[in-house]
Order: sequence, then structure tokens, then C-alpha cells
Amino acid sequence: MCVRTVIIEQEPFAGRLAMFLTELSDQISIVGRFCAAADAMEFLERKGADLLLWDLRPQDLSLFRTLRSNGCTTPVILLMSSADRNLMAQAIALGICDCILKPCDPARLRHAIQNFFEQNRLLRSDAELTQGMIDHLLHHPLPSESGVRLLPKGLSQRTLTTLEQLIRSHPNDDHTCESLSAASGLSKVTVRNYLNYLIEVGRLTCTTDYETGGRPRILYRIL
Repeated sequence: MCVRTVIIEQEPFAGRLAMFLTELSDQISIVGRFCAAADAMEFLERKGADLLLWDLRPQDLSLFRTLRSNGCTTPVILLMSSADRNLMAQAIALGICDCILKPCDPARLRHAIQNFFEQNRLLRSDAELTQGMIDHLLHHPLPSESGVRLLPKGLSQRTLTTLEQLIRSHPNDDHTCESLSAASGLSKVTVRNYLNYLIEVGRLTCTTDYETGGRPRILYRIL
């Protein structure tokens, strides 16, 4: 997947931002850098883009409205020089996927890009949406200071990490509860509890295999 990305920002920050993005992921291709929003609008109308990073100014709001009214649904990550509540409110109404205050914190920008990629994976997946997936799509959960998500009672982060690493080591394989139980040394009941949690938070998908010649089995795969 190549993400055709447009940046609307003054130089030299636009150049540094472009370098950061291309170093962050080889899937990002910078197809346009513009100082003037009007020039970017003309480009977007002709060639389109998959992602737009925009240092939105109040005087550019009318261009943003026109962009959306013309049917452009390109995800926008807003870059803001100041915490302008009115500008923020109008930008949210027009549809932005994230907002970062300048000067941009590299870790926060990285998180925004990772969220963009994860949203794309979830929306392109054939898996049935769970509440956990929807929450992730809409709320962009930030990792806690310790980097550990709060888990339901009875689940441990250590065991979750072990199982997830086991699945991720074979990303193109379908896994069963039985195979993961044998590989991890955990009981099938324990493994199933963790698999259900990973499905709920949108990190795993499952399908039912009826072509077993007997009892159907559930196949799990990492998203």
C-alpha cells in the first residue's frame, strides 16, 4: 500500500516533515508540498491524495469547506500553530482524523501516522467490526505512560505479549486455539480468553473453517 501524501506547510518545516514521514514508513510517498493552500487544492482536485497534513490557517477554512463539498474525503491531520478553539471546532466539523500542536512532538506525530495506518487496516479488513475496533477508529487511544493497556480482570500483560508475539511471528498463517495452546504451553481455555480480548480490541480477526470433515474450527489471524 502506497500512501500518497500531500503537505501544506511553510518551508523549511515542510521539508523536515517530509523527511520524517518517509523515514518513518517506506509506504509513505510525498506527492506534493505546498506553501499556499490554494495551490494544494488545485493539485488535490486533479490528482487526489491518500493523506493530507495541513497547517490550517483561519483564512483557509473556506478552501477546506470547498474541498469537502466537492466530495474529497482525504483524511486530514491538522497542524496548528496555536490552540485556536474556533478553528479547531470548525475543522472537526469538516472532518479531520487528528490534530497536532506545533512545534510537533515527533512521538505524537508518529502516533498519528500509526493510527492512520491502523484505521486503514481495520476499514479494509473483512472482519466483522467489534466495539473495540470502533472505539479505536473513533477515539485514537493513546498508550499509557507505562505503555501498558489496562486489561480485563484475569488477564496479564506478560501472557498477552507472549501470545501476541507468537501470532505475529507467523503473520500470514491461520492459527487455532489448539495450535497456540501447544506452542505456548497454556491451556486452551486460557488461550481462548486472550484471543477473545485481542479480537475485541481490534488486533486479531477470526473466521470459521467448516471444511474440516468434522467439527468446525475457528481460525485466528493478526490484523
